[in-house]
Amino acid sequence: MKTIKYFLAVLLLSGLFISCQKDVIQPDQSDAAALKTTSNTGIEGQLAVPINVTYAVTVTLNDVSSFCGNYMVKLTTENGRTIAPPQPYVLGKDVYIFAERTRLISATRVAVFIEESGSEDNCAIPLFASPDTQRLNLADEVSFPFYLFPTTKPPK
Repeated sequence: MKTIKYFLAVLLLSGLFISCQKDVIQPDQSDAAALKTTSNTGIEGQLAVPINVTYAVTVTLNDVSSFCGNYMVKLTTENGRTIAPPQPYVLGKDVYIFAERTRLISATRVAVFIEESGSEDNCAIPLFASPDTQRLNLADEVSFPFYLFPTTKPPK
């Protein structure tokens, strides 16, 4: 009988201890502010929680009656690292959407219009476009516009 009473007392105390610890250690899951303040604030210049950023690259062909070759629309960092997979340029399609998930507060992004590598066409009338470079203050669920104007005249 003593053993059973002792066992029940230990079980009761351990249950009480575990339930108290759960309340002390874990923040209230419904309190979003408490969850955010207890998370890692991240590295300087970065957010604690990743954000979704969208880039809309508009390609406008002015005064180009014909051209040859296959081209890609690409979005990179200032160092040339690709943000999202390049998209093939399709005549008649004006806007190309790129998205990334990042923790950065601000960043430089570059939209470029380039000839597809490995293109076997020996192009008599290639297209050229100056890159659109922008320094951006990034925000969640915001779309940033970029503009490219391909022409048959090479850049100077």
